[in-house]
Amino acid sequence: MIKIAIVNYPNALKSALYGLEELFLLANGISSPQLLPGLDLTQKPLESDDELAHSAFKTSREDEAKPIFDVSLVDWSKKTASKPIEQVFDAIILPPSLGSDFYLASESPSFNQLNLWLIDQHKQGAILSSACAGAFLLANTRLLDNRPVTTHWQLSQKLQAHCPKARIEGDKILINDKDIITAGGLMAWLDLGLELVSVLTCPSLMRQLGKQLVVDTGHREQAYYQVFKPNKHSDQSVLACQHYIQLHHAKQIKVGDLTQLTHLTERTLLRRFQKHLQLSPSEYIQNTRIQSACDLLESSNLSVESIAQKVGYLDTSAYRKAFNQKMGLSPSQFRQRFAKKL
Repeated sequence: MIKIAIVNYPNALKSALYGLEELFLLANGISSPQLLPGLDLTQKPLESDDELAHSAFKTSREDEAKPIFDVSLVDWSKKTASKPIEQVFDAIILPPSLGSDFYLASESPSFNQLNLWLIDQHKQGAILSSACAGAFLLANTRLLDNRPVTTHWQLSQKLQAHCPKARIEGDKILINDKDIITAGGLMAWLDLGLELVSVLTCPSLMRQLGKQLVVDTGHREQAYYQVFKPNKHSDQSVLACQHYIQLHHAKQIKVGDLTQLTHLTERTLLRRFQKHLQLSPSEYIQNTRIQSACDLLESSNLSVESIAQKVGYLDTSAYRKAFNQKMGLSPSQFRQRFAKKL
């Protein structure tokens, strides 16, 4: 059997803990329906005999009811060190968290013990994986250095500061780097669970599990769900520019307008924007316009062309290109996915 550990650390999201456990239980039921007789999990045969022949869960007729996954909820919820867990797992999952006091608590005995346990499990061949803030626990192992990693888009900058050698790609929902798999948003534990089913068994079982759960197993980007939310800071000159841009982004704002507003040189203004917002003034204006466009696409029946003009784009094609680059979808695709019918 494939051994899965789901780590219950302080503040771990309970819906993810038990949801992941049940996801693997359902995968067992799809491969062997007699394991869950109370549910109708009758499926057509797995889509590819070749996939099945090479899968980790191929079973003979006499033991076809044997489950694929053996799932353990590993309790790390106490903040004091406990007896080490000697069992070696095939994959370990660090779920999202509702608070940062544990995953940023480098002095906690329990935290340090978890860190050493993860490193040891990885050395013995376990896939380490995380969803959302669980990436911070992976970061402390130093195993994320020089790797592509994702987390919740609102935590990307904080994770980059916490693990400066990692390549944080906050637009991604999921990144599979073979022995390290990271997922982005608070609910991306579903994407992570499906990916592990695919990696540890075969894509066909993952697709059938997705249909049973009624979830989209197709490609998604975290960019689809991002909201432009500027960093908080106390630089009054930059704040004045932000307020001005928010009020006037539909007009043609130039950097010169901002230097005149703040009485700063262009070089000083650029430096302060980068320091506090990690964006240039032009990028900030563009992000503000795109966010405004998203709001209008979701809440109005205005045409794409009208929205482009309303948020400050003179050229609709330039608007479409900028929107696609930022959001990973065209304006029409974004509206189709997220807009409520009015």
